[in-house]
Amino acid sequence: MINFLHNTAFSLAGIPLAIYTLVCLAAVPPILWLYRFATRQQPLRGVPIVTLDGQKPEEGWYAKPRELLIKGRKQYPDQPFQVLSYSGPKLVLPQRYLEEVRDSPNAAFAPYVVGDMPWNLPGFDGFLAMYKHQSLIPEVLRVKLTQSLGLITEGLAEEGIMVTEELFGKLAPGQWHNITLLAEATKIISRFTARTMLGEEMAHDPEYVNLTIRYAGVAFPAALQLRRWPRYLRPIVQYFTPLCQKARCEARTARKLITKEVERREKLARAAIAAGQKVSKTHDSVGWVLEQSKTDGKLDLVGFQLAIFTAGIHNTGGHLFTALWYIIAYPKYIQLLREEAISVLKEYGWTRQALGRLRLQDAVHRECLRILRSNLATARRQVVKGDLKFSDGFTIPKGRNFVVMPPADYQGENEPFYPERWIEKRAGEGQANKHAFVAANIENQEFGVGKHACPGRWFANDEMKIALCILLLRYEWKAPPGMQKPLFAACEDFPTFESTVQVQITPREPEIDLACPKI
Repeated sequence: MINFLHNTAFSLAGIPLAIYTLVCLAAVPPILWLYRFATRQQPLRGVPIVTLDGQKPEEGWYAKPRELLIKGRKQYPDQPFQVLSYSGPKLVLPQRYLEEVRDSPNAAFAPYVVGDMPWNLPGFDGFLAMYKHQSLIPEVLRVKLTQSLGLITEGLAEEGIMVTEELFGKLAPGQWHNITLLAEATKIISRFTARTMLGEEMAHDPEYVNLTIRYAGVAFPAALQLRRWPRYLRPIVQYFTPLCQKARCEARTARKLITKEVERREKLARAAIAAGQKVSKTHDSVGWVLEQSKTDGKLDLVGFQLAIFTAGIHNTGGHLFTALWYIIAYPKYIQLLREEAISVLKEYGWTRQALGRLRLQDAVHRECLRILRSNLATARRQVVKGDLKFSDGFTIPKGRNFVVMPPADYQGENEPFYPERWIEKRAGEGQANKHAFVAANIENQEFGVGKHACPGRWFANDEMKIALCILLLRYEWKAPPGMQKPLFAACEDFPTFESTVQVQITPREPEIDLACPKI
């Protein structure tokens, strides 16, 4: 045997280095293919696969998820089917499974979402924080943030007045001005988020606020872009992808900019906790994380900030953009919403009680959410504990990702915009909360269902209602000729927003003093 190896080595020694190199390079693709085939999850046997004609199966789910789900519903009504994504097969369940999914302790939301994200790559620090602490961030939002909302309503209104003045204060009255809708909506939400999470000083630091907007604007799209590549190639591809390069740059800048402030707050919060005291109920997400984590271990608190901003700015900014677009496209609602805001704010001022009484605005947001999520998957889960067995015997093995089909009554852009449907539904006995904007139940699944429903939806509700009151009372709005429709695009199960849509705006004199509206 030793002689054989010696002779083989001797015979190879005469082969030029270039040949060695070519052989090694030629061997890499098949080795990688075999590795991917061996490690990649395969579709479940016996469950049909739905694809779009003329399109690569994975690309159909990536670029045209609505069309794919509509086709699946028609081909396999009330029956599970599969779609193929770049990260593996996903099961799609009909609506009849939703109650069992909602109540099951065997499936979770966070592993489904974070598992598909490039959390292990540089620049995606927010996703890494989500991955390492999959329950902590939702707990902080659900418990600490929600408890603080009654204390910060006036502060958010004050911030809204300031940021709209900074954005539009120099516009000449009596003239119509074009603005890019998504960019301005995102700036408003970023200021609200910064003030709520870290206080006035950081909210009024333009370098910090612009950084959070830039990071949220590149991290999420970059993560979606990487999904087209196999996991084993992503560490290489990221270095040649402009969005990933920007995400790394913005993450490094974020650490330089806010580490000192975060460390200062961490020191104060740990001292308060050690002394048996409570951390501040407002404007201190660093303290909230430390108090809720109940650990002395080292936490990436900058990563937590990036995680919150990535999720909050992308989702809430996009929804405010959607609401503004719809009421501009259907201008009869502008004056109705103004009248409601004037009446409510005069009586209740900037309070959560006032926000709860904005019934028409609540219905507008619910209608926008219904359309925005139309024909997109709901109840996204990964099976994390044993197998998930349903009452009819259908079983999903551990480790599998699945979603639930949206209700069949969604028609998306083919349906009229009719917020009144929600006012009518809430008028029924015992139905007021069931159909509110923040509702997350079997009838209204857009925020998810059960314990995995969106934990930040109450904060998003307050942000958008305050912003819309101020924007409608301070400015006139109208659609420019040929205003494009920005909605109904999606990437996998995420709605995407058209960043170039422009609308027209001109200042107006509010009927009430927005700084102190209560009479």
